[in-house]
Amino acid sequence: MKHQLFLIHYLKGKADMLMKDYSAAENEYKQAVEGFPKDNAEKGDWMVHLGDAMYMNGKKDEGSLHRFIYLLIALCSFIPYNYAMTSQQPFHCVEGIILKVIPFGDYDQILSLFTAETGLIKLFMKGSRSRKRGLQGICIPLTGVQVVYKEKNSELFSGHEMTLIESYRFLRSDLNHLNAACTMLNALESTQLPCKPAPQLYALLLYFLARIPDCADLAALTSSFRLKLLRHEGLIAFPLECLFCQAILKEKAFHFQGESFCEPHRTAGTIEFDEEEIRLLEHLATCQSFQGIATIVLSDQFKGKFNFVFT
Repeated sequence: MKHQLFLIHYLKGKADMLMKDYSAAENEYKQAVEGFPKDNAEKGDWMVHLGDAMYMNGKKDEGSLHRFIYLLIALCSFIPYNYAMTSQQPFHCVEGIILKVIPFGDYDQILSLFTAETGLIKLFMKGSRSRKRGLQGICIPLTGVQVVYKEKNSELFSGHEMTLIESYRFLRSDLNHLNAACTMLNALESTQLPCKPAPQLYALLLYFLARIPDCADLAALTSSFRLKLLRHEGLIAFPLECLFCQAILKEKAFHFQGESFCEPHRTAGTIEFDEEEIRLLEHLATCQSFQGIATIVLSDQFKGKFNFVFT
């Protein structure tokens, strides 16, 4: 439980930074750093985030000093000698969440990893299923990791080192929580282009995963995530407009294959959303606080329509 708490404080700090609530972010990062169990590169990285929050919260001198000192700590303690001394080789280090794993041969795996800096990347992890490498419990979906990899002349990169950051055990212990998390991972894996930086989506994913145990209706949380993802990719916009006449759809909207139509321009197979459902769609897509989602309970009728249209 202690491990879960300091991670949740860190994720809340990230979310507060996005919301520009720097005072709250500083407080959350402080609690995350104080609860971190090890003195390693990851803790140094979290201290850098704390320094950023302090700087943005008006403590410019103290924040700058924190950031400089702990950035040095993070760099010096993480980068192995053989990588640091061979900077001419295109090695990269990223933090990400494993979305999908494909077995390859007897001992290898291909991972889909979602990161802030490089978006969705594919990694070939040689020998990751072998007991000798000790990665059998790490190379699984819904796992936060830190990876050192090398780019190749294709979209499949070569993974070299991997360190566990978060196993999300607090989600794996409940099937409903696990299904909700996998719904979000699958949505990302099916929509993201390779190597497209997505810092906002990555922060959103971390925040939503941390909030799963606190939600009254997990369908509301996953629906909100999918709508925010579609909105981020420019695949849906609010207020809804008819594809043909650009009329604003307030009282009725008809959806088919990702497009919206007014009643005169509806086509066969469209699904109708009434005025209340349209407002709910917009709220789930645009709300900027977890409190706006936490208490919503979706009707079975709305869930059926949503899954038909947006899955």
